[in-house]
Amino acid sequence: MSVTPITSRSGWARALGEADAIGDAIARRLVDLDRDWFAGAGPAAVTACHADLRALTRAALVGIAGPAATVHEQGEESDRLWGSYARRQARLGRPLERVLADQTTAARMLWDELARRGSEIDLGQAGRRMWACVERQHAVIVATYQRETTRDPERQARVLEGLLDGRGSDPAYAEEVRDALGLRPDEAVAVVALADRPAGWRDPSAELEERGVTSWWHSRGGLAYGLVRLAGRTTPALATLVRGSVGSRGRAGVATAADGIAGVPTAYQLALATARTLPAGRPGVSPVEARLPEVLLAAAPAATELLVQEALGPVLAQSTALADTLIATLRALLDHDLSPTHAAEALFCHRNTVIYRSHQLEELTGRRLGDDRDRLLFSLALLALGR
Repeated sequence: MSVTPITSRSGWARALGEADAIGDAIARRLVDLDRDWFAGAGPAAVTACHADLRALTRAALVGIAGPAATVHEQGEESDRLWGSYARRQARLGRPLERVLADQTTAARMLWDELARRGSEIDLGQAGRRMWACVERQHAVIVATYQRETTRDPERQARVLEGLLDGRGSDPAYAEEVRDALGLRPDEAVAVVALADRPAGWRDPSAELEERGVTSWWHSRGGLAYGLVRLAGRTTPALATLVRGSVGSRGRAGVATAADGIAGVPTAYQLALATARTLPAGRPGVSPVEARLPEVLLAAAPAATELLVQEALGPVLAQSTALADTLIATLRALLDHDLSPTHAAEALFCHRNTVIYRSHQLEELTGRRLGDDRDRLLFSLALLALGR
């Protein structure tokens, strides 16, 4: 069942059409109220202020105007945007009280603009939605600002090293982690690990925080890795979020420690193993769940070699041309649920040719494609060959 928006569509359409202008008006007011600071910070700070307030105003208007389901999303988006604003101001040296005053001024001016349109919109429900987010955003601003201004790279590195060494289960060390990173001992986290640390590597935490991802990064033995606050995300969702910042720099894996910081060593090993299963020389990010068979094979190289020989040894002993043909046919059959017709289409050959080759495979290996266990062995052996 659809939820009816709280306002006149035409009224909100007009407000959304003027979102950038409203945001610019708010930004001009902020700059005017603190003109000495902005004058010292320079034109770039003023430009960034306008860009931030445009985005914040649009997010607020979309959330307030939309169905009830939009409220939570709008709140999260405003949290992210105010966090970004607070982080930038902290780096420029602007006092926290002024950043908090910015939020108050922006909220008041936006409300005044909504009140001016009271004949077109439902002010009661709009107000409840708007002010419900203000207190939460205040907390986001304070936490982001303090985290930015108290960041201690050396201490962070020591804490991350200790977590990889398994000290997260120690209550005393867990307090150290809480103090240094702001993580609760039982808070769900994930580890992102790169198999190859590229030249010119730099900490992507600021870039990721722009996307609402809180993370801490370090290098160990020439490998880069990050501890990430999971914040209710799934591993695949987190992999998607970090792909733009991390995936372009090398092969990376993502694994979660859902039970908290005590599980960081295991998550790191799984993330690194996942990264190493990705094709060499091709940057990318994968959650461990997407490559579990490859991770299992990589964890036991001796067993993997034996598996390949048991499943495909007689095929690999044939001439290179015949072996390649039979392996390609096996892949096509497994990819198409053993359908010789569809496999033939993929291989650009006749259906009877595929049937003949499948008989060759079964005669050489002594295994049957119709047997579930044999088919599993064939699949794992092909994965191992692909590695």
